[in-house]
This record gives sequence, structure tokens and C-alpha cells, in this order.
Amino acid sequence: MRNKDVKDNLTSQEQEIWKYVCKGHGKLEISELLDISSHTVKSQILAIIRKSGIKNREGLSYFENFL
Repeated sequence: MRNKDVKDNLTSQEQEIWKYVCKGHGKLEISELLDISSHTVKSQILAIIRKSGIKNREGLSYFENFL
């Protein structure tokens, strides 16, 4: 999947969560920053992983340039 395709395939909230993951923030910290539940953050991270084709959460930080 091309960079533009990955970004276009993510919601604005998923893009924002991905940016926080790339900065090293954990689920609880992201949930506090965005004022959403940690369950929502977890669900969004899983959606990002699925949509991007990245294998795991740790892999997300290596692809910050997609955003």
C-alpha cells in the first residue's frame, strides 16, 4: 500500500492516535490527551494495524512518515 493510500484510509482520529504512538505515548496517556476511553484507543490502534498492513503496535512507530 502506498503512503498516500494508508493515510487516506485512516480516520482523522486514527491518524492522531498514530502520531501519539510514534511519539512513544501509551494507550492510557493517549486516552487522557484525547479525552477518550483507553478501550477506544486500543480499538483504534488495532484498526490502524489492520488498515496499514503493519504487523504490530511496535511497527507503527517505524512508519511515522506515512502521516
